[in-house]
Amino acid sequence: MSAKPTQRDILEPQAATAHEIVAARIAQNPDDGSPPGVLRFTLDDPLPRVAEWVRQGTGRWLGPQATWVRFYRVDREAGLLVVLHTPTQAGEVELVVASDPGMVCRSILRAVSRWVFGDVCAARLVVRIPAGTSWLADYARRAGFAHEGTARDYFDIGADAEVWAMTRHSCRWLPRPPLAIPTADTSPPSSTARH
Repeated sequence: MSAKPTQRDILEPQAATAHEIVAARIAQNPDDGSPPGVLRFTLDDPLPRVAEWVRQGTGRWLGPQATWVRFYRVDREAGLLVVLHTPTQAGEVELVVASDPGMVCRSILRAVSRWVFGDVCAARLVVRIPAGTSWLADYARRAGFAHEGTARDYFDIGADAEVWAMTRHSCRWLPRPPLAIPTADTSPPSSTARH
């Protein structure tokens, strides 16, 4: 039995980009991970288009070793682009999201969590939110991120970022293994039972 690959094992080899490697991993999975209902996902958006969407939607640039997935609704023209970049040796990645209104829902959170912690094999997911945007901080809190502090001048001089993080083990959107049920009889022997 082979050990589960680390994020470094997935993102570092060959000359392929991080996105090509993650897309190949997902293509090998017989269950494509599509959320149920009207939501679908694609990994086929070209890098220049993704970089432009990130710039337009967030005002940020597409970081190094980026990989992305775009979720969209089949019943209307709405989408959500999730980008991970700047992986560390410890398995941390930074999250950037550009979304149309109404796209963030439980099935999206489950699918993104499965993608980040399963297919990408990240151990820790970090999001940096402009300080003072309480509605974004509230989204992060409700999604299960924990506030870790402030990164001074992160976006620009005087433009701080609130740092929020989630780990694979603290992610409530991933399926949990069933609890182990003891197979042996754990009741006390009849001679010590109280009657």
